[in-house]
Amino acid sequence: MSVYLDCAAAGRPEKEVVDFYSNAILEDYANQEGVHTLAYRARKHLSSASTELLEALTGTPGKYRVIWAASATECFRILAGFLKGKAVISSTLEHPALTANFKKETLLHRLECDSCGQIVLPGTPLAPDAVILHHVQSEIGALQDQRKLFAAFPDALTISDSVQSAGKLPLAENADIHIVSGIKFGSPGGAAMICRNDSPHTAKLERFSAQMRSSDYLLSRISVPLCRAMAFAAGRCAKERELCLKKVSELNTLLKSLLAEFAVRPLLPDSAPQSPYIINFFLPGIQSAVIVRMLSGRGIHCASGSACAAEAGGPSPALLAIGKSKNDAYSGLRISFDRFSTENDVTFLAFELKKALKNY
Repeated sequence: MSVYLDCAAAGRPEKEVVDFYSNAILEDYANQEGVHTLAYRARKHLSSASTELLEALTGTPGKYRVIWAASATECFRILAGFLKGKAVISSTLEHPALTANFKKETLLHRLECDSCGQIVLPGTPLAPDAVILHHVQSEIGALQDQRKLFAAFPDALTISDSVQSAGKLPLAENADIHIVSGIKFGSPGGAAMICRNDSPHTAKLERFSAQMRSSDYLLSRISVPLCRAMAFAAGRCAKERELCLKKVSELNTLLKSLLAEFAVRPLLPDSAPQSPYIINFFLPGIQSAVIVRMLSGRGIHCASGSACAAEAGGPSPALLAIGKSKNDAYSGLRISFDRFSTENDVTFLAFELKKALKNY
């Protein structure tokens, strides 16, 4: 039996999405930057994919436009260059791909968070040029109230890292930009920045991105088939989003109940705002990377909140950020669901985790 519960890292594409992608490759193999008819057709398909992606993820395609990218990391790279020298606010719980791109490019003030992973607004008013914060934290699943957070900075460019929420949860309407990644909701790849049309920054960001790609050669060429597949996968998720959310919430509750029977508790209390798609279980005194390898040997694929000390040389920054000690920050076990996860997956995980902890 093979059980995949590392969906926050990469989702599983449906056969229909893979077939669509294969057909798109055979149709749009030409470089869309050319001047011949095949290039024109590819550009037309890319434009259609933008509309489809916006319809699926926002429901209001006329309100936004798309800047395509190869990955979410590439989106962060574009934004870091665009905001170079500006005052940017982020938080201590942001993804390393964000902080790695921004740390040398901007003045990055990092907001603290509480023990439940909620970002805490500063007591003293700040006036940054931009604010970039996650919607769902990728390691612990904390869900931020971005409407409230962004409203505290009315004059700033507001950017949502929506990588873990796009296709699964409603996006914050007051963000100027959403960063989304196709691999998180069942596409073979692709990423995009979804930008508000009424933001004064959008046109400038489009020009900056185009210059990085076509003049400075700092970005890879956009793959039209991959963008089309991403839009197609997003559309399929949108049709089943509410049904899937209900199903995953039930699986989340079931897993917590089963693990509570042998005293394994989630890192965050039920009262804390969190995505049902991600649960981090706290295993004090245990290096969870070892448990991950033990479970993998039984056909269960999940993730440690942090790689074990021997392999990574450091504790989980996310667990440190919510106040865990250095030793405890090696003890997070992340379970993450997708629309294909089942009750059998959950019961098998509970059975095997109990054995793994006994034999640790």
